[in-house]
Amino acid sequence: MSIGNRVWRDAYNDPLAAPEGADKPGDGILNLAQAADAGINDVTVQLYRNDGDADFEPGTDDVFVEEDLTANGGFYLFDNLIPGDYWVFIPVSNFDADTDPLWQHISSDGIDGTNTDDETDLDDNGINQPTLAAHIANGVRSALIQLRYPVDTDSNGSRDDTEPAAETNLEPSVGDGADVQPYNSELTVDFGFYVPPLSLGNRVWFDADRNGLINGAEEGINDVTVYLFRDANSDGIPDDLNANTTFGYDAGGVVDPGDIVATDITTDGGYYLFGNLLPGNYVVWIAAPNFQGGGALLNHISTVSILPGGALSLLGADTPTRPQNL
Repeated sequence: MSIGNRVWRDAYNDPLAAPEGADKPGDGILNLAQAADAGINDVTVQLYRNDGDADFEPGTDDVFVEEDLTANGGFYLFDNLIPGDYWVFIPVSNFDADTDPLWQHISSDGIDGTNTDDETDLDDNGINQPTLAAHIANGVRSALIQLRYPVDTDSNGSRDDTEPAAETNLEPSVGDGADVQPYNSELTVDFGFYVPPLSLGNRVWFDADRNGLINGAEEGINDVTVYLFRDANSDGIPDDLNANTTFGYDAGGVVDPGDIVATDITTDGGYYLFGNLLPGNYVVWIAAPNFQGGGALLNHISTVSILPGGALSLLGADTPTRPQNL
């Protein structure tokens, strides 16, 4: 008997890049029509046999059976198994270092919110951990899988198969041979993972005493346009995302729209927020038009900023912020 199937990256973990109508990041649906729903190779997957109490106890009461490494688009397979109750486990070693295949990833949400082994193909079967830190500490497991040969319960002369008659997403090397058949396999134990989106913000304010610190009586400034750029190499220069050699903005403060990751306008006391961001380096920029006729910062200049180590720097009106790392 056999247990398998696939570990995949749940599509559009960069929501800003998601086309209209795309499924949502971490929704637990493996959409074969979307190239972004790609399998993840080199993930270590372990199989444990339950000792009969339905509690997951790897390395103690539950016996380690074997280990596989995902390949050919994220597929794994445990073959030649005897009937019994099993756990599929994605161990901590996949999450805890920046060279690991699931670094900064968390488990997707199941379609029904329970992530049970519902014998449905193309959905997530990982039992969710509450935080990224919990993934690193505990790994991710499946629900208990009951691997049994089907029996003819209605005496109609044929097996009462409980698995899909033809799983739609099998590893290319797994066909309909004698060893792997619908009646002797559970090939629907998929695991979806995604990078949880992050946020960057906060406030533009009138620094009445010009000390670079927000004091209790100082007020925020609304209607300021704020741009967000990527800065992959953390050099303070926005990345040229559309490859037209205009890097975010020019000396005259003209913005290249193709390089903007997101735009916000301060409100509710000068606050701005960029959400749904991937981990990385960014530059926040208060655009030149804010300081021109009709702009919210007309006749304003940037305050003295207190840098790490106590150093002071007077930022010009068209100077972007220092790179922000998420």
